[in-house]
Amino acid sequence: MEKYLLPEMGEYLRSISDAELVSITRDFLIENGVINTPVSQRAGKTYYFNEDEIYSLDKTSSLFPDEKRIKFNLFNIRFETCFNMNVWRKAVSGFEVGMTLEDCVRRFLTTELSHSIPQEQSPINRLIQYIAPPVYERVPENKDESTFDRIRITVGLPRYQFDSWKALRDEVEKYQGEIYQRVIRKLEAERQSKKYGVPVNSSS
Repeated sequence: MEKYLLPEMGEYLRSISDAELVSITRDFLIENGVINTPVSQRAGKTYYFNEDEIYSLDKTSSLFPDEKRIKFNLFNIRFETCFNMNVWRKAVSGFEVGMTLEDCVRRFLTTELSHSIPQEQSPINRLIQYIAPPVYERVPENKDESTFDRIRITVGLPRYQFDSWKALRDEVEKYQGEIYQRVIRKLEAERQSKKYGVPVNSSS
């Protein structure tokens, strides 16, 4: 919970009961205007906490006449680093009509944001940082602008991941075939290579 509310008071939060924490959060929300303020709107229906602190539904948004602008006036706490609005919005999606403000606070305090764990990259994907677009070059003697003499493609490699240039070179040699295949696929996808009719063979 200290991640969401009053993180600077971590030791204090660990020393108080759940009931006290709910009460503190409830008071905080009321002080910041949660009562009679649109909390959520879905399909033209507006949800809010009434004066009895009950999560209520205004089916026609008659209590909030500027229906089209409600999304700009939903309950929000600004300039407070101690309150995580992302967690609040996720918790709101689980609020049900008839719940008390304290019930909703309990749900908020147990809500966590899901974080996807990034998949570990394969060795070849770690090795190839990027493949730059092809550069078509002519030797100075070649004055025909419709032709070229060589194609230069730069492959970015992570020197910082290796102890030495030799270690990097060994890794490049290990995956040399796959590197060539990816460079060829990059070349195949370029419109200019099609314009020049560059012969490529991705199976070679």
